[in-house]
Formats: sequence, structure tokens, C-alpha cells
Amino acid sequence: MLENALSTVASEQRAPGLIAYRREGVVGWTSLGPRSDYVRLDHSRLLAPVDDEEVWPIVCFVVSRHARGEGAKSLLDGAVAYAGEHGARCLEGYPIENEGRRIPAADTYMGILAMFESAGFEVVERRRAAPNTIVRPIVRKYLRST
Repeated sequence: MLENALSTVASEQRAPGLIAYRREGVVGWTSLGPRSDYVRLDHSRLLAPVDDEEVWPIVCFVVSRHARGEGAKSLLDGAVAYAGEHGARCLEGYPIENEGRRIPAADTYMGILAMFESAGFEVVERRRAAPNTIVRPIVRKYLRST
């Protein structure tokens, strides 16, 4: 089953993510694609669909410590361009809201709200996984009209 899933991903015309390079090599990666590619999101109370909009989620960022502070923003800009070139109408993200506080890099793998907002994303909903957990904004950016 896993072999079939990997074969399907490998044969797609669309990549399951983007890699960021610098002279010294790979400095980051982000995962994005049609929501149907991320079945696990449908089973998450926190990340369940907001509505019936066909979105492309940007589900994570991995950035080397040498590229922190600029790498994720470059990846987000690249994701917006890539999604638009591949027919996406709407991108969706699930960043953390740090309100200017420094937080551990391990907690920012879905991005920071300010980064998404600076790229033109808007908060469409805020959710909690459970009453004692942080509020997670859900952000969207429309790339083209219907």
C-alpha cells in the first residue's frame, strides 16, 4: 500500500513540496498541495475543513538554523507562486501566533502568523484542539477568483 502511494506521488506532475537552496546547498523545505493529498487533515479537530473551499494547505516548513529568519518567508513566497502556476485558487496555512515572543524553532514548523500576514494571508478562523491548548489561526490567501 505504501509502495503504491509513493509511486503515485512520484508520478505526479506536481511536486509534494518545495526545496530552498543556497550556495551551500539545501536550506529548507515546505510541503503543500491540494487538500485531498493530506487526508490526515480531515481527521483533525484543529485542522478540519473550514468550509467546502478547495484549498491547498501549506502544512509545514523545515529551515536550517543558518537560514532562519528568512528561509521560511522565501519558501512561503515560492509556495504562493508555485501553487498559482499549478492551478490553485486558494492557499491555507495553520501558523502559530507568537505575538512577537521568541518561541522554540520546533514549535514554528507550521510557520508564524506575521509571516503569513506579510504575504497577504488573512485569518479566516481560530481554533483550539482542546480547552487548555493554544489558539491556532487558520489563514487563507486567494490566488484567483472563481
